[in-house]
Formats: sequence, C-alpha cells, structure tokens
Amino acid sequence: MEEHDCVSVLVGENNKLVGLITDRNIVMRCVAKDKAPAEMTAGGCTTPEILYSFGTGSGRRAEKYGGK
Repeated sequence: MEEHDCVSVLVGENNKLVGLITDRNIVMRCVAKDKAPAEMTAGGCTTPEILYSFGTGSGRRAEKYGGK
C-alpha cells in the first residue's frame, strides 16, 4: 500500500470480492491491539461488508449508510 500510495485494497478470494482493507483497518485491528501487521493476513484486517452504489444511483443509498 505504501509503495503504491493507496489507502485501500479490495480483497478477493476464488474470483469473488470478499472485503476491503484500509490503512485505518490496519491501525485499528492490528497496531492498536499490539498485533504485528506483517504477521496478520488480509482477512484478519478486512471489512467484510462492502457498501457500494452505481454511478447511476440516486445517492439515497449512500445517504442511508453514510453515518455508519
């Protein structure tokens, strides 16, 4: 993530999207709990529920889940 200057990475398994990992996930789920990030798997830090919207959406879905 540092090498490519990105803050999030999509996580896939068996050609299916299974989650999202962010720099915040790493801090909150690994570093803050005294776990070494190098010893964690992506699954251990992943947010499994991906909320999304298509470009043609009205924005109501994002509005509904925006505070979560």
